[in-house]
Amino acid sequence: MSHKNAQPGARLFVWAVIVLSGPVTVLAHEGKPHNWHDLARAWSFEPLVVISLALSAILFGGGLRRLWRESFKRRSIRTWEGLCFAGGWFALFIALIS
Repeated sequence: MSHKNAQPGARLFVWAVIVLSGPVTVLAHEGKPHNWHDLARAWSFEPLVVISLALSAILFGGGLRRLWRESFKRRSIRTWEGLCFAGGWFALFIALIS
């Protein structure tokens, strides 16, 4: 079913589901915001997580370097694709370590 042919009731239902499934206030920290001086103590360095993240970054970086060195004019993976991986890896690092 194309978007233009959808009935108004169906479109309204879809929008209602999107709006009602939106963010809900969650009081995970008892309603109190974090303080900046507490940020340093909020990090947890689990060895398995840190080693896994470091190993994935090292393997990807080494593989990317080797692929670029052996491929013609870097046609295999572009620079922006490598940067996207690095950004995703950094987001995962922040999510798992903080």
